[in-house]
Amino acid sequence: MEKSIDIENASLYYSINMIRCLLNMSLITQEEYQKILSKIIESYGTNLCLYLPEKF
Repeated sequence: MEKSIDIENASLYYSINMIRCLLNMSLITQEEYQKILSKIIESYGTNLCLYLPEKF
């Protein structure tokens, strides 16, 4: 059980970091980043404490 939670958490952080890279390379806008991020968090149904700064 614990291992599956760890894998899900790792997947969540990986997804967030990937879209953060896209934002930093100016391939997506800040608005697109926020929309994608909200969908990612919603789909994982996370209760993790995430620090997500507005701008990088």
